[in-house]
Amino acid sequence: MVATSYVDSSIILSALITTDSRHQASVETLKKLREHGCELITSTYAFTEVANTTCRRAIKGEWQFAAPLAKLVNQLKALSPQALCEALAPTLFSFLEELHGVKVIEDPELYSIESVDTARTARIFHEAINLAWVDIRTKDLLHIAAASLMKKHGVNRILTADVEDFENIKDKLERELGLKVEILTTQQS
Repeated sequence: MVATSYVDSSIILSALITTDSRHQASVETLKKLREHGCELITSTYAFTEVANTTCRRAIKGEWQFAAPLAKLVNQLKALSPQALCEALAPTLFSFLEELHGVKVIEDPELYSIESVDTARTARIFHEAINLAWVDIRTKDLLHIAAASLMKKHGVNRILTADVEDFENIKDKLERELGLKVEILTTQQS
């Protein structure tokens, strides 16, 4: 069976930003997992977080991006902030897959509307509400909910660089949800 990892936004951003302390470890880990036959996927939720952060930092001129993203950001600097973001986001899709082997999976089921008592909400939010016992920040809880719902795509592991958020809950996620958590540190190679 091929292992499939849900790659959260912290790993993706670390791989895209050369000045991030975890950059090299992120790039090497993604490469090693691909070489060992692991499929790397992420959700549109994670992609939205990556696109938003990348766009904000590109507008402010913060961070050094990895090539060829750095070249593209440099070419787009003359554009208005809105035009820069509109041009940058679609290119990130191909960068993630071509450079790092991370596929953005759009699963319409994550966003199908479900009833929660008398309210109606997207399935991913319903799942997050049901997983509130995990005791983690909402943005990370949404990654866990997405990974849990993406088990049908073979997801059996979450790859993250958020040590402080996932260290205390990784055993609970493996035991209760069957999701192994691999936490990237700067010491990995």
